[in-house]
Amino acid sequence: MTNRWKLTLAAGIAAAGIAAYAAGPFGNPKVIQALNLTPDQQQKLQDMSYQNRKQALDLRHDMELKRLDMERELDKDNPDAAVLDKLIDEQSALRAKAGKAKVQQMLAMKKVLTPEQWTKAKELFKERRAERMGRDGGGHRGRQGGLGQGFGGRGGGYGQDGPGPGPTAGPEKDSP
Repeated sequence: MTNRWKLTLAAGIAAAGIAAYAAGPFGNPKVIQALNLTPDQQQKLQDMSYQNRKQALDLRHDMELKRLDMERELDKDNPDAAVLDKLIDEQSALRAKAGKAKVQQMLAMKKVLTPEQWTKAKELFKERRAERMGRDGGGHRGRQGGLGQGFGGRGGGYGQDGPGPGPTAGPEKDSP
């Protein structure tokens, strides 16, 4: 097989993967079958997933910029406490916005699904969360932004927990 052919094949596989990822979980035949989604429901849910994931990217970007601004301020010889307080407040507001958007996403999905489909979707959320917690010992709480990830998103999970401080460790102990 020539290098050109290999490159073309790899590009095609990558494009297919990107298309499947962009479709979100509602492009996943297993999810479609498990929920018995109509084509209209699939389209509505895929459109919602796309919009939510775009919004999540924007929020994660804004949160990362605030984090960088905080690092920069803290690196100064005399950091300004007022500036740091403002940045912390702005980060908190972005986290709240992400949390609210996640709830809105779930409510919007519930409106598209029948009560039976919603019940099944909640089961899928729980199964996926249990799989993820078993796999990595507690989920992905350290990741920024749960918006758009609540039913597939970047982490591929059905129930991404969203932004958070991550797992908390016990009190630090001095080494003997």
